[in-house]
Amino acid sequence: MKKFFILFAVLAIAFSGCKDSAENIPDVIILNETSKSLYYKDKYQIEATSISKIEYSSENEYHAAVSKDGLVTANHVGETTILLSNEEDSKTFKITVKAKSNLFPEPNVKFGDSKSTVRAKLGEPDDERDNGLLYADYSSVAPILMLFFDESDKLNNYTLTVKSAYTSLITPFLSERYLFIKRKK
Repeated sequence: MKKFFILFAVLAIAFSGCKDSAENIPDVIILNETSKSLYYKDKYQIEATSISKIEYSSENEYHAAVSKDGLVTANHVGETTILLSNEEDSKTFKITVKAKSNLFPEPNVKFGDSKSTVRAKLGEPDDERDNGLLYADYSSVAPILMLFFDESDKLNNYTLTVKSAYTSLITPFLSERYLFIKRKK
């Protein structure tokens, strides 16, 4: 009887020890991958596990949106981060949206760049005005690139002229990169 009582006491302690350690397991999020490259309008399911429910959010829905269940929809070319979180942990998942259409090279400039920065990136222009630079042989598809600057000499606009032979290809190119807004009549 004494051996039975000791065995029962040992089992009770062992089971209560298991219960305590199970309660102390951190609720971590486990990701199979931490990044993915997609094309415009592709979908991708983030594979993540956690003891509790994971919440998903996109830092920039212009580039990629995410559903409450972790289904990512690629929007426009660029990069964003998807944040996964539960009550105790958080992880990030990088999404890169790549272009399928590469009709012409996009100018390697950013709005706010100075004229000198643009010159360093694109070379000497074919013509210069007070508020702009003109490149007359930019590419075979889009030969004319005009860049416009504000009164502080910061890039605030640019335009490309695309040859008419390529007009049917311009819509997919622009759709991958820019959001079109319909005008009300």
